[in-house]
Amino acid sequence: MKIIIDCVYNHTSPDSVLAKEHPDWFYHKKDGSFGNKVGDWSDVIDLDYSHKDLWKYQAETLVMWAKYVDGFRCDVAPMVPVDFWKYARAARGYLAG
Repeated sequence: MKIIIDCVYNHTSPDSVLAKEHPDWFYHKKDGSFGNKVGDWSDVIDLDYSHKDLWKYQAETLVMWAKYVDGFRCDVAPMVPVDFWKYARAARGYLAG
């Protein structure tokens, strides 16, 4: 049996730990409140990949879970910058060590 984790790196729930601990890592509407770029998804808030600390955090979570699972299904991966995915792939050897 193989284990695959379904992960979403584009957005989270508004009550996520990240929203509380790192509100600056999220997309904000003009009024300063959390928001998303897809109006139909009113129950989620988007991450803002202009923050490189977010990149490191996200890559670290992938490396950590890779010790326990056989792979990942990354939901809405095209909405996450391609450069992040390249960074995460390059970082896996560095972070795992």
